[in-house]
Amino acid sequence: MRGSIQVGFAEKMEIQVNLVSDLLDLASVLSSDDSPSAAESPAESMKSDGRLIPQIVVPVDQLHKINLEGQVKLGELRLVYNTLKNIEIDARLQDGNLTVTQLQATAREGQFNAQFLAAADGDRIVTNGKLQGKDVVFGKEDTKVEKISVPRQDFQLEFVTSGATIRELAANLNGYAGLRGGAGRLQNSVALGLYGNFFAELISTVNPFVTRKPYTNISCFVAYADIVDGVATINPGGVMQTEMLNIFSRGQIDLKTERIDLRFDTAARSGIGISLSDFVNPFVGITGTLSNPSLGVDPGNAMFEGGFAYATGGLSIIFKGLFNRWLTSDDPCARLEEKALKNLQKRQAEIGKEVAEQQQLVTDK
Repeated sequence: MRGSIQVGFAEKMEIQVNLVSDLLDLASVLSSDDSPSAAESPAESMKSDGRLIPQIVVPVDQLHKINLEGQVKLGELRLVYNTLKNIEIDARLQDGNLTVTQLQATAREGQFNAQFLAAADGDRIVTNGKLQGKDVVFGKEDTKVEKISVPRQDFQLEFVTSGATIRELAANLNGYAGLRGGAGRLQNSVALGLYGNFFAELISTVNPFVTRKPYTNISCFVAYADIVDGVATINPGGVMQTEMLNIFSRGQIDLKTERIDLRFDTAARSGIGISLSDFVNPFVGITGTLSNPSLGVDPGNAMFEGGFAYATGGLSIIFKGLFNRWLTSDDPCARLEEKALKNLQKRQAEIGKEVAEQQQLVTDK
């Protein structure tokens, strides 16, 4: 590592950092022989009130203690499970306002880029930001596992929020998120073991073929969500097409109450020759909370007219015809993206206005 660090000991400490490194290997520093059970799990940390999102106070006062300018460039950063390359960070903390104008990196597969602003406003923090990923492959790198053409993903997230705690920031969140993935192959045993028993049960219920075949061939997957005052609505929905199935999802997650109301519909692709007996559970719902989700099966499709429609403000009824068309479409991903485009442009304009108002507040202060 080479570069410079300058510190000025005035009434408020002034720090300037400019560092460059061709290789920074933190794998051995971050790895530990301690048993994972020794560390506090998320379930343990939220036992006090049963909530998953923690009621942690944001250290707003720390933003006022120093002024900082930093530029860091790393050719390669080795972590325990992954390696990042071409990392560039450009950040400035001045009079309680933190601005990250550039945060980018190239992962094992794909590139990330982010910008965000965080500013003190009394005992609260106001913040907004953008995160984008291109051709990203999620999951840890394992050279022992057979190399498979895992689907690459593009994603985007833009948000604006304020609050004094992590929970308030989640409850006040506004923004949108989009995810688009291309064709590829997933190893079913890895997918089932990736996120724990509940998600393994969900995956095998929505797609019964994951327990019968070693791989799932994916044609595409797309999902969009609006976030309004802490309520994330999958709008117009999410869809995945495999070699056998079209799987559609929609619903809401309320970050204030942590209530979940999600639904998955499955339909056989035309010409595949799958019988109805292969679909034991064509309609699957997730209810409950983030910390205690519950999986339900609805083979009679009663969720359309009942509690699910009520929980989602009628969205399930409004889009019922669209869902049926997407489920039976030869290219459901393209149809969903076409439907999502106008909504996405509208949300971008709305969030852009909120971001401009927030930045004006910071400028005035």
